[in-house]
Amino acid sequence: VNHENARSKALEAFKKGMFDAYPIYTSSIWMKKTDFDQIEKGWVVKQAIYNKEPKGYQGLAINLRNSKFQDIRVRQALEYLLNREAMNEKFMYNQYFLLNSFYPDLYPDNINPAREVTPYNPDKARQLLADAGWKVNDFGKLEKEGQPFEITFLSAAEDFRHLNLYIEDLKSVGIEAKIEKINRSSLTKRIDNHEFEIFWTAWGASRLRDPESAWHSSTASQKASQNYPGVADPEIDRLIEQQKVEYDMDKRIEILKQIDARLAEIIPYLFLWQSDHERILYWNKYQTPESVYDKFGREDSIITYWWEDPALKDELEGAMNNGESLAKKPFKVVYQE
Repeated sequence: VNHENARSKALEAFKKGMFDAYPIYTSSIWMKKTDFDQIEKGWVVKQAIYNKEPKGYQGLAINLRNSKFQDIRVRQALEYLLNREAMNEKFMYNQYFLLNSFYPDLYPDNINPAREVTPYNPDKARQLLADAGWKVNDFGKLEKEGQPFEITFLSAAEDFRHLNLYIEDLKSVGIEAKIEKINRSSLTKRIDNHEFEIFWTAWGASRLRDPESAWHSSTASQKASQNYPGVADPEIDRLIEQQKVEYDMDKRIEILKQIDARLAEIIPYLFLWQSDHERILYWNKYQTPESVYDKFGREDSIITYWWEDPALKDELEGAMNNGESLAKKPFKVVYQE
């Protein structure tokens, strides 16, 4: 499915009144296609909502079971070759923050202050690869013990703009990279059986975080586990076991931060980005809480907390019939305790 095309069609249906609320998850749609007449007249409300919803992460999962990726210097080099700043600016209108944590909302402004947000640095990448024994041959390609450095990205997506930019930067240091496009069911089967090198995935988050299923060594060799990269690290195991018997929430979070720090050292994923807010359009006939969503929610809050106001509905219908404007609601909504 081409998500942007499908979402653009859904937006057109929303503008015709075929449904009442439309959360937007595509930055280009939000930035380029949401200044239409119904919003300008206040008939449709456009809001960016900042609350305390737990934030997941997304990134390129590296199969650590593959000998090619087992040297930490190689994974560090792959981080330095990922030009996230350019991708965010070029493709996403700087609508996202760059991740440096697997649990970003544990930290102020979603960034772990104890470590850098890895920058694009191809010179550093070249040095790390050389230190790991990868040398440039006469054809400008990296090789080690006669074997070329090649990477295959597994994907069921339609939009390869980000990966293609990454592939160009990989090629600039001598790494040959390509995309193997397969359907969703084949992708799932390949991932479940650990038959991949690198692929792009995103994870949600819950309020009660349990790191065991994603990171404990007991899940590394299990088929269809959530431990896609195959992390098997004694220090992470020790911290997970420690957290399992800790009931104090503040102490659990401190242990989780230690797990996060260790994971960031191991580099099982190449971090990408995340959004720090939710984006919503809805017809101006609803009463909502002051925070629009609840403290930890997104559009699922609508069913629980919103209600259609007959007076607002009459006002909206009158304004639409007469071509008049309504008072606009605030664009930015920030949850306050």
